[in-house]
Order: sequence, then C-alpha cells, then structure tokens
Amino acid sequence: MSAPARRPLRIRLCDGIIRENDILLDALRHHYEPVESDDPEIVFFGDGLNPEYVRYDCKRVNFSVENKWPDYSQCDYSLSFRDSADPRNLRQPYYTQEVRPAALVKDAGFAERVLAEERDFCGFLVSNGNPRRTWNRVEFFQRLHARRRVNSGGRAYNNIGGEPVKDRRAFVARHRFYIAFENQSWPGYITEKIACAMQDGAIPIYWGDPAVVKEFNPKSFVNVHDFRDMDAAIDHVLRLADDREALRAMLAEPWFHDNRPNKYYDTLRLGAFLHRIVEEPQRPRPRYYPQARLWYFRKKIMTRYPKLFAPSGGM
Repeated sequence: MSAPARRPLRIRLCDGIIRENDILLDALRHHYEPVESDDPEIVFFGDGLNPEYVRYDCKRVNFSVENKWPDYSQCDYSLSFRDSADPRNLRQPYYTQEVRPAALVKDAGFAERVLAEERDFCGFLVSNGNPRRTWNRVEFFQRLHARRRVNSGGRAYNNIGGEPVKDRRAFVARHRFYIAFENQSWPGYITEKIACAMQDGAIPIYWGDPAVVKEFNPKSFVNVHDFRDMDAAIDHVLRLADDREALRAMLAEPWFHDNRPNKYYDTLRLGAFLHRIVEEPQRPRPRYYPQARLWYFRKKIMTRYPKLFAPSGGM
C-alpha cells in the first residue's frame, strides 16, 4: 500500500528564515506538504529588522538566533536556545538552520585531506564593532594577533584590505583555525558560528555555551572554557598550530559524538512539535508578557556591564 497523501499546509517563511537550507521544511514534510502562501495557516519568522510577520493574523512561530526570551505577545510558539518545560517552546539551536548535518559528518579521509591543504593560521570575522557586544571575542582576537597574524575580514577590525568578506565559507576554508565566539556566554546559547567553522574544515576556537560539549565532541575543537584565562587558551592554540601530529589527531576526531548528528538535527523530533502546534487550537496572545520584560531588562544590564557576567578566570 502506498503512504497516505499528506495534506497541503499553507506556510510563510520570513524575517531571516533560510529557505534554501531549512530544517523546518524537512520536519514539516513528515506530516504535511508545506506550500508557501500569502494566506498562511502558520508563519515562521526570524529576527529581521523590518518584520513581515505582523501582516499575518495566524499562528506564529519565532525561530530566533538571538539570546532573548521569546515574546509571546508577538508569537504563539518558539524555537529557541532555551531548554524549558514551557509547551510553547522547543529548544532548537540556530546552527541547525544554517548548517546541514551531512556537512558535519566526517569521512575517513577528512583529516589528511584538510591537513594537505595550504591554509593560513587563523580567521576572524566580526561586523559589529560595538565593544559592549563584542568585547570578549575582540579581546581574544587582539591578543592572539599580537602573537601570530590572524586574518580579520569583517567590517570591523579588518586587516586584509578591500571590501569586507562577502563569501564567509570561502574565507573560513582558507584557515586552520577560526575564532567562533558567541556574543555572550549563556547556557544553551549556541549560534551558527561553531558549525560554520566545522563545515569548512577550520578548527573552531569556541567560547559561549559552557555546555557546548554535550552537542559537539570536545576533542575536535578548542574550547576556551577549558582554560584558566585567554592567554592559556592562546598558548594551546599556538602549540597545536606548530604540531602537525596534534593537528592531525584533532582533525581526525569527529565533530559530533560518535560522528552522528546530535538530537537537535532530528527532523522527527522537530516534526512532532510542529505537528502538535499546527493541529491544536490557536490560543489568544497575551498583550503583556512579564517574563519577556524581565529578560529584556537583564539583557540591558549585561550589555552595559558585560564583564560582570564573564566566567571566572577573566573569560
């Protein structure tokens, strides 16, 4: 017997949701045939500066890259970095939207192939030069660059000349290491930075979620949280860069534990959540959500006094 036909589901992807590489569509196809429409049953929206989602009076799902509390006065459900018991939310790290899992599964010849390539030492890309938001990764870049050249190709702190890098993947693939720092260190907050380095064979130098090793193999990247301070981490990176066998051993380690995509890439898991929220009745949205306001206030304090929230050891 053939499988029953999946019913069409009218959807809208907007405000930063990536159509070409979107895990949402794969998850929805377990239950529906998603069709983009101007009259959607459900809208998925990101963090665009000029929000389109407000045009649609239907169920709304926010898939955010930002470290923020979902605003349930604007959305009905959320895919976010948070791991909470709230039935409206599912933890779905943003890197799952940016990077396909197949790109992070290593084949047997990966280490030798990457090691044979001519690559510069380390790359760094940052567009926002605001020291309140980027103080930690900029400080790391400056300290590492003082000891060995780091190519910085973004709009801020550019040292390679010409226009800022437009092709991030090509830039990352030119380097042995890549500085993959989050804006903040917060439990569960992992954006695309570490996965974008991995997919192009650059060893990430990561700082952000202290529990990142639950999702990626700690032997495959440099986790700055493992060191007492930045200088100790930099010493380790420089030793690795000069030790070909140590580099080979690290590159031979799979990005994922056991070289299998972690559970956040499971489209059955995501599809079950989406199926439930599509089928359940739409709830009225509250006008005011006090937890969102509290989160906003906390974020303002973190932005103004970032070093108060840094982990011990100056990190």
